[in-house]
Amino acid sequence: LGEIFHGDPKKLADEMGPGKLDAAYDYPGYFWADRALHGEAPTKALEDAAHAIASAFGAKAKNLMRFIDNHDKPRFLRAGEPIGRLRVALAYLMLSAGTPYLYYGVEQGFRQYAPGNLDMNYYREDMFEGGKFGSESSQGGHDQKNELYAFTAQLSVLRAARPALLDGEQYVRWSDPVSPGIYAFSRIHGNQEVLVVINTSDKRQRATMFVDE
Repeated sequence: LGEIFHGDPKKLADEMGPGKLDAAYDYPGYFWADRALHGEAPTKALEDAAHAIASAFGAKAKNLMRFIDNHDKPRFLRAGEPIGRLRVALAYLMLSAGTPYLYYGVEQGFRQYAPGNLDMNYYREDMFEGGKFGSESSQGGHDQKNELYAFTAQLSVLRAARPALLDGEQYVRWSDPVSPGIYAFSRIHGNQEVLVVINTSDKRQRATMFVDE
């Protein structure tokens, strides 16, 4: 697993293959998706990311480690954001093509601690009390009764139970070219299709889309 901090999928794809890296962190997908998942960009950005990565990587796209935050990037959930924003991002992460990477604490709802602080220790908080680096959202321990822990576990069970979500090809069914809102995609494996629909807006949305028979 390699860490290449670059947003161009073609440059990253060149580093994967026989005699090179077996897998890599999906930084191109992260840079494309972050603002859209926060409701700050149209969901067309998510579709563009899917197409660009599929074009650059081909079958190797399944070896990308997809993430919404990690040891070098701020926690996804910002101060004051509703927990539902993270639920949407987790569904996008866990049910899309590729290998989902869950950074510790995301299942506990860790939030950004020091916005704009470049000290990476603030992306690597102590989960338990008494540590040097922490915030109100961290150091709560490993709470298996946390609602986000349960939600993340449900997504994991769903992914494991559906071959289409594990190994299926991905086809975008709907995206919004101008604003936050619905993003929908199908995962298809054999005769099984799973339609995934998320809403990045803070308002109810409706859409009519086609899926395979």
